[in-house]
Amino acid sequence: MAKKKVLITGVCGLLGQNLVRMLAPDYDLTGVDILPRPGFFSGLSDYKLVDITHPDEVGEAVERAKPDLVINTAAITNVDACETEKEKTDALNHRAVRTLLKTCGKSAKFVQISSDYVFDGKSGPYADDAEPNPVSFYGITKLRAEEAVQEHSADHLIVRTMVLFGTAVSVRPDFIAWVRNSLSANREISAVTDQVGNITLASNLAANIGVLLNRNISGIVSLSGSDLLSRHAIAIEVAKRYGFNAALVRSAKTEDLKQAAPRPLNSGFLLNRARTVPGVNLLTFQEQMKVYDDEQKSADRDSDV
Repeated sequence: MAKKKVLITGVCGLLGQNLVRMLAPDYDLTGVDILPRPGFFSGLSDYKLVDITHPDEVGEAVERAKPDLVINTAAITNVDACETEKEKTDALNHRAVRTLLKTCGKSAKFVQISSDYVFDGKSGPYADDAEPNPVSFYGITKLRAEEAVQEHSADHLIVRTMVLFGTAVSVRPDFIAWVRNSLSANREISAVTDQVGNITLASNLAANIGVLLNRNISGIVSLSGSDLLSRHAIAIEVAKRYGFNAALVRSAKTEDLKQAAPRPLNSGFLLNRARTVPGVNLLTFQEQMKVYDDEQKSADRDSDV
C-alpha cells in the first residue's frame, strides 16, 4: 500500500525537523521552507524553496506534492516582534494559512500548529474547548488561523502547544538552551515566576502528532508536556540537572521585563483529549529532559562523524 503524502511547511524549524524524523517511516514527506535545501534532511522525498505568503509558490508546491495531508508549522513566533511587525506577522501566521487552504481545497486534511497564546492566561490550565481570548497580536493571528481552518472543513486537526524545546540543526536557542548556555558561562539570568504552563519536547510532540494522524483524529487537541511549571522553576531544575549554580537564576515578574507583547500568565493545558487517545505519550519534565539529553548526545556524535 502506498504511503500517504504529507506536505510540511516550515520544515527547517525545530518542530519541522522533528516531524520529519518521526513521520518518515510511515509517510511520503515533502518539505517546504524559505531556506535553500539544507543538508540535514534524510527523511524527505522532496524539498522545495517556498515562501507560503506567495500564492503562486504555494500553488506550485501543492501541485508538485499532491498531498493527502498538510502540516503547517510555519509561523513568526517571536511574540515581541509580532507586536511591532503586524503586517508581516498576519501575512505569515494567518493569511498564508488561508492561501494554503484555498490551494489544497478539500483534497488534503489540514493540520495547523497553534499555541496557548490564543488564551488570555487568566484561568489556565485550559481545556481543549475553552473559549479563546488572545491578549497579544501573535495570539490574535494564531486564533485567526484556527478560525480559517475550522471554516474550511470539518476534517481538520488543530494542535495547540507551548514552550517548545529540543534538538535540531541551525535553529535559534530555545529556553532550555538559553538557560544552559547562560549558566555554563556563569552569567546571571532572570526567570519569571508568574508565567506558568507546560514545557514541550519537540520530538515527543512530533511523535504524538503522528499518533493523532494515524488514528485520524480531528478537531482541537492540546499537546505538550504533562507538568505545569513556571519559567523560574524550569530554570532551577535545569541548573540542578547539569550542576550549575542555581543562585545565578534570579526571580522576576513578567511586568519587570518590559516586553512589547503581553503574555498569558496563568496558562497551560489540561490535555483532556490527548489523555484519551491510545498511543499518545505525555511526558513529565524530567522524562522529557532524559530524552533530550539522549538526543543531544546523539547529535554530538553525528557532528563528530
